[in-house]
Amino acid sequence: MTLFRNELQNKAEEIKNNLKNLNIDAAYDEESFRDYLVMLDINVDGNKYGKVSVYYKPSKETYSLKNKISDETVSKKVDEAWAKLNGAENYGAESGIYEAFVDGSYISGVTGYGAVIYLGDELKEQISGTILDVEFRQFGGELKSVIEALKWCDKNGVKKVRVNYDYQGIEKFATGEWKGKNNLSKEYAGFVKNIKTQIEWRHIKSHTGNPKNDEADALAKKAATETSSTVSKHFITLEKKALAFIDFINTKENFYAEYVSAQNGEFARMRITDKKSNESGIAEVIYAKANNITIRQHKNHIETEIYGLWQEFLFLQDFGK
Repeated sequence: MTLFRNELQNKAEEIKNNLKNLNIDAAYDEESFRDYLVMLDINVDGNKYGKVSVYYKPSKETYSLKNKISDETVSKKVDEAWAKLNGAENYGAESGIYEAFVDGSYISGVTGYGAVIYLGDELKEQISGTILDVEFRQFGGELKSVIEALKWCDKNGVKKVRVNYDYQGIEKFATGEWKGKNNLSKEYAGFVKNIKTQIEWRHIKSHTGNPKNDEADALAKKAATETSSTVSKHFITLEKKALAFIDFINTKENFYAEYVSAQNGEFARMRITDKKSNESGIAEVIYAKANNITIRQHKNHIETEIYGLWQEFLFLQDFGK
């Protein structure tokens, strides 16, 4: 029996109905279900445009969507439908209200920040950088991203902006619901209070497949990674390989994988679980000699199974789909 099938099917039906209103057909069958995943084929006027994968995270009762659609217009409509389904649809350009998506990141001793600003579907600005004070790590990057986005709005005469965030302190410190206990949060609250642009706040859960939120996250990570003298310049490649391996594992009947963390910018760590035995193991994607990417484990009960999955994954990447 497939775990969480009902939850996934209900979400898939919601997606189908939303896409139908946009003249997009989405279809799935029994073979597309895994314990934490369902895949939908996307068709328009009888033409196939690829798939979307919907993941369910039971620990947080959240869903995320991964878009694998070849046509940009269709892909954009799917993202819009997903945003509407999650209560994250954007203002249209005719409203005159801008949308800012902000995020922060801390990687190997460097705090990065990122923001993207839109008016309707038009990207108006990308903002990113690093801050010298890393005492507050990612928290500092989160607040700095808002400050820089609001500075841009003020400079460009923006009357109203909606700030979309995933760290709740961004709104709560600004509105006074949370009282700042350090100079950073106090200075942030004071800055927001004195800004001329009218601000609307909206919380968007992280890693739920919101493409604009992901853009800001990517900018923050890129800024931190490129600036760090201790982070391997190849780490982004490691992380992409780890995420691809996780996607591969999550198509299997008996295994489930999730990303854990980036450790010191030197390897990407994940947790893999055998659903039959409920045994879990930690695996790390690392660089070996001659810049070859490999996997490292730490004596777990399913070490052999994980290694076998890794070999299958590498074979398919080299010789198949």
